[in-house]
Amino acid sequence: MNRSTTPNRRGGKGVSALFVNQSDTRAIGVTITILPDEAAAKAALEASLEAIGATVTGGEPTASPVGTDGTVVVGTSPDGAKDVTALLFTEGPALARLEFQSAPGDPTPPDVVTDTGIKQAIALRTGLPSVTG
Repeated sequence: MNRSTTPNRRGGKGVSALFVNQSDTRAIGVTITILPDEAAAKAALEASLEAIGATVTGGEPTASPVGTDGTVVVGTSPDGAKDVTALLFTEGPALARLEFQSAPGDPTPPDVVTDTGIKQAIALRTGLPSVTG
């Protein structure tokens, strides 16, 4: 179920959405930011990974097959209240961040993270031309 959708809060092109399951025990936050070009998207991805500790602790970035420069970090929220898996990747001039949240000790399975990310990458690849011209 879609809990909320907002345009890019920092201005520019992009969107954020929050999806939760019916029992409100799992959530996926999706943020897509459209940047001027692929180099800017890669730089934004690198900056996001440098700051990842503010939202995911206890995990090291590892490669993911999703999108370009796909990276996943598995850990917990800084307060330890939930498990968090962050998936970041670029698709052309877009930076995508998917954050999976669940109860402590119940991380989102890696295949679910990858499958969801691949679907988002496909949606970006097909939808970007209508946004970027």
